[in-house]
Amino acid sequence: VQGSVDFTSLPVKAGENIFTASVASTMYYKSADDFEIEVSNFDVEEPSGKIAFRPHFVFSGCGNKYGFVFSKIGYFDVASALDGKGNLIWGLTDGTLDSLLVDVKLKSLISSERVDLNASIQNPQLLPLSVENLMNDFYISAQGTLKNFCSGHFLTEQNKDNVINADFSATGTVKNPLVNLKLNKSSINAAGFPLTAFGNFVYDDRGLSVTDSQIKWAFLNVENITGGFKPEECTGSLTAKVSGELCKLTFNVPLQVNLMSLTPGNNSFSNLMAQIKSDKMSGTFFPGNEKLDFVVTKNDSLINVVSAGGKGIRASVHGSSFEASSGIDSPL
Repeated sequence: VQGSVDFTSLPVKAGENIFTASVASTMYYKSADDFEIEVSNFDVEEPSGKIAFRPHFVFSGCGNKYGFVFSKIGYFDVASALDGKGNLIWGLTDGTLDSLLVDVKLKSLISSERVDLNASIQNPQLLPLSVENLMNDFYISAQGTLKNFCSGHFLTEQNKDNVINADFSATGTVKNPLVNLKLNKSSINAAGFPLTAFGNFVYDDRGLSVTDSQIKWAFLNVENITGGFKPEECTGSLTAKVSGELCKLTFNVPLQVNLMSLTPGNNSFSNLMAQIKSDKMSGTFFPGNEKLDFVVTKNDSLINVVSAGGKGIRASVHGSSFEASSGIDSPL
């Protein structure tokens, strides 16, 4: 069997958006072990401008029973243009997928922006392809790098200095992975001010941990961020140093946050309690070296905030209503 597929600017609806697709391809098929497909052009774009960053994706390449080689991959939007190549290689044993390899490298021709991705999926037990097997028994290994990746690819109102730099790796199964993310110094524009951040993040069977992290934005600096979170139990803790200057008044707040579920194992995220403490808030904003002690509780219908063991500020939010009062230890 031989054939071809050709069309230009075919409208395709995806959610609320309309894309146009153009394809030029030829194919030959004799059997599952003897076929070829050549795509000389595959082009998808969003021409209306409804999506602010105007994505445009193109590729060309050829494939056979061993995989597909992308001789050209291009991604373009209002932020930048990235070009590169890629490979998608699969292995079959008696018609069952035993491995899948992905390798993609994209870079800008006029800047240092770069995207590298390499990943593999192994099926050592030769299990049939299903969602359950993919989640539990297929072994995944992946690593990638973003270098000076323009944040304008996914956020509006960004400039050329707003870039993401990161390295990541992932191993294990989808249900039980080990993921490492190193966020190198990165920046986005948030509410008119540059927000810069870096840090290390690890997700494994114990939960999420954060170390050596920092965030700067406008007058605020949050550094020495260290913490952990266990999603299954909905418990976690975080320590950080918050400092800055507001209205020519400085503040330094060593912060400790503890989060726990009031109904662990039973709809854990619906009933939460967070304790926010600082033993010594200093600076000209707090001339008396004040302390901070807040307890926030939340359920499906109510949020309560209590400070100083009930002797400070008390507040509650219920639906669209809000109530607040101050006690004898309140600064108000």
